[in-house]
Amino acid sequence: MNLRRFTIFLCIFLLPFQVARAQGVGTAPSDSTTGELVQQDVKLSLAQKEWAPTPIDLLRGGIFFKGNVAGKEVWVLLDNGAEQTFIDVNLARSLGLKTNDSHGRVRTANGTSIQSVVQNVPFSIPRQLTFQAHMAGVDLSRFSAEIGRPVGVILGREYFNKLAFYVDTENMKIYIRNSGSINPKIGKDVAEISLNDNNSISMNINGKPATVYVDLGNNGALSISQEDWRNYIPVNSNSRSSVAVDASGEKFLTKEVNSVNVEIGTVKGSMPARVSKRKFSGVNGFLGSAFFTRFNSLFDYSAKRIVLIPH
Repeated sequence: MNLRRFTIFLCIFLLPFQVARAQGVGTAPSDSTTGELVQQDVKLSLAQKEWAPTPIDLLRGGIFFKGNVAGKEVWVLLDNGAEQTFIDVNLARSLGLKTNDSHGRVRTANGTSIQSVVQNVPFSIPRQLTFQAHMAGVDLSRFSAEIGRPVGVILGREYFNKLAFYVDTENMKIYIRNSGSINPKIGKDVAEISLNDNNSISMNINGKPATVYVDLGNNGALSISQEDWRNYIPVNSNSRSSVAVDASGEKFLTKEVNSVNVEIGTVKGSMPARVSKRKFSGVNGFLGSAFFTRFNSLFDYSAKRIVLIPH
């Protein structure tokens, strides 16, 4: 595939999905009696001698792989758009993990759902990564039903700030290492994209400058905020309504167009776009996994870089 010109086609019979976003919560309770939520300092242990990449599945466009929670194998969704890491609260309770209820709420497209905090979750990605940390507990059963797999964990943004993720969609594997330790060979068809200070990327949409976040928890290509839609999409565009589903399993209507012209560094082409009901501060929308799974992609947020390698 020529990196400088591409077109993304989506199967219209598949429901798009987006993961619930945390609203006003941290990642752990500082004291079970006060219910206050605080950030935590998690010690990550990366495999060395027996290290090996992990197979991935692209289910409905999302990037899924198998992990392990307290000895039980689970499906994991990779989602740097999630403000924190989530665990299915029913899974946590079945494993006897300590759960504190009602510590916050999770924003979904159609409202909010009660969130728990599951403490000291033993989690691993076999032969790659091991850690123990508090996770936000939500009911992922309806989301799992839509995906067709029992999703146990959504690995969120806090680990993108610590690690480098190389998603090889050509060979269907994911590599997880320390920031700066994955360095793909940079050739003429490889695009290196620098992250802005707020971890957004700069691009052009239909010839107009824009900044967007990367959100691998959304299986669309390009989503534009409702406030900015008219600025980038001509009024006479042939748009249509579609149905999306969030991590709570709730379905909602959205609007999309088949093709917009985009430029991201040396990458030029066209892709579908849809309206996002999420509100953003300082950006115009986000790029989802349908864009990045067209490439082998390196995400190294600590090094402020994304690298796209054509298949």
